[in-house]
Amino acid sequence: MERMSAARAAVDRYLHLINERRYDEIASIFAPDGLFLAPIGEEFRGREAIHGFYSAGLRVIAPAKVWASSAVAEGNVCVIEISAQLPGEEAGRTHTVVDHFTVDDAGLVTRMAVYLRPEEIANTRAVLGGA
Repeated sequence: MERMSAARAAVDRYLHLINERRYDEIASIFAPDGLFLAPIGEEFRGREAIHGFYSAGLRVIAPAKVWASSAVAEGNVCVIEISAQLPGEEAGRTHTVVDHFTVDDAGLVTRMAVYLRPEEIANTRAVLGGA
């Protein structure tokens, strides 16, 4: 499998797990020592720490649906613009984040960074309880 397709496959698996609300499984797409750079400035290293973030954080946010609005993959990297609909919000409203994935030769995520639009930062901090 080419690295480009492995990177995109990791992204597709990530989105699938979120849409299926299988948050406890998200850490499985990461390498054992993978690094997750969370949207509010925290860093999580290793599957156990990453699992802790996703099993708690996404249960709070609980997006109704997420999808890749656009994606660019090259080599072992895939960058996606994710759109999300949150429960209880008016129809048509979406939230946008950019996720940057790097995978190893086995297709496991070694590094993932999440970037928020400025207007989303305060909302995300409030929901997740970050400083």
